[in-house]
Amino acid sequence: MLHAVNFANDCASFADMLFRFLRVVFALVYLLAVGLVRGCLSGDEKAFDRIVGRSYGDLYIVLRRNWSLVVLTLALIPACSQRPAVRQPLDQRVYVWQRQWTSAVSDAVVASEKQLDGVVALGAELEWNGAIARPIESNIDWKALRHCKRCGVALRVAPIADLKNVGDRRSDAVAAEVRRLFSEAEKEAPITELQLDFDCAEKDLLAYSRWVAVLRRLVTPARLVITALPAWLDSAAFPQLIANCDSYVLQVHSVPLHKSAADWKICDPALAQQWVARAAAYKKPFAVALPTYRCIAGYTPAGRLLGVTMDSVQGRWPPDTRLHEVAADPDDLADLIQKWQKRRPAELREIIWYRLPVATDARNWRFATLAAVANGRRPRRQVDIVSEGTNPVDIAIRNNGEADERLRFELVVSSDEPPIAADALRGCSVELREAKTIFATNDGEALQVRPGETYNVGWLRFASRVNLQFQLVRH
Repeated sequence: MLHAVNFANDCASFADMLFRFLRVVFALVYLLAVGLVRGCLSGDEKAFDRIVGRSYGDLYIVLRRNWSLVVLTLALIPACSQRPAVRQPLDQRVYVWQRQWTSAVSDAVVASEKQLDGVVALGAELEWNGAIARPIESNIDWKALRHCKRCGVALRVAPIADLKNVGDRRSDAVAAEVRRLFSEAEKEAPITELQLDFDCAEKDLLAYSRWVAVLRRLVTPARLVITALPAWLDSAAFPQLIANCDSYVLQVHSVPLHKSAADWKICDPALAQQWVARAAAYKKPFAVALPTYRCIAGYTPAGRLLGVTMDSVQGRWPPDTRLHEVAADPDDLADLIQKWQKRRPAELREIIWYRLPVATDARNWRFATLAAVANGRRPRRQVDIVSEGTNPVDIAIRNNGEADERLRFELVVSSDEPPIAADALRGCSVELREAKTIFATNDGEALQVRPGETYNVGWLRFASRVNLQFQLVRH
């Protein structure tokens, strides 16, 4: 399979070179033809001789007399040599980051098969105790992956201080874990690629490239894909690194090590487009990793990153820690996908979403959000007020949209007569003003309401049955 992929890439490269050459030839032929026509229209019977003359001297005369056309043609040649941008849907897969596959994770994987083009599942993490590897393996439900269109497995390797002096013991540990993953999956869900996730120091990229070359031979005929950071694009060793793998995943999302601005984003679309353009210049097929998650980042008063908490991790912070919640913006990313669907470099082949939406996740998109964004469409937003019962009346807010809602609001309930009793539920307060009852979110708090979820605000009791009107004022 790998040889077939390489042959296809070689054919595409040859076709691209031929296309560029023919366009330049066409431009020169066009120049000569225009000169001929101009000569004929001017009544010069010897125009043909001057255009296609019998010596290079005649060609020189033509070029000298039509110097303006020469300049125009030379200006057009760079444009002719540029590869046309691609305009078509992007392949899109999703990353399964959980090591413990619960039934909710398996259900989410199966559900994703209808919407996306496959998954990349975290197979294991390798940590180090000196030169001794400590693998932390995922209990993957391989049966849930059986019908995926494309199934990849990721191996995350902890940083190594000096990669240049990595001994055989560490290399053998990585190779052994790769063999285990492929053997485990073989009977249930054949793996099409291994994704190597290793945060390599820039100074060690050349040594890393040699390591990658060894692993590539090990996983053949499956593909070897590495994760890459935007900072690597400036390294002189980067071309050699990507030459030793089949493809790479450019990670354009991150939490900064230093907090210097209040408006930084977990993924900046403008920067992502710049990095993609720079990556495309290497003429190597690649994917882009885009985020779907929220996280809490803790910083010192001086702005240095202390740590990040995700869904299953609770941080223990020093007393003076400054906490910042950051989230992937679905509107920003929908606009970005739409742009890439309309026009993108030919080398950008795929999007991998980090992470798979799972019903039990607290800090991740729901699948309704991902489905909209993956299609290049901003998620629809709709918040409705729901009341149930006649006396008492239970009042709630329901998210009938496609994206998470973080709500700060006043909910004004107008009635024919004042209630005889009222109470607010968790996260809200209530205030009675004659025939109006006002429910409001507590100061400094916001209610997190997921797509399809209902949040109970409070209840009212009246002496008799009344008509109610609702007005939601968001802050």
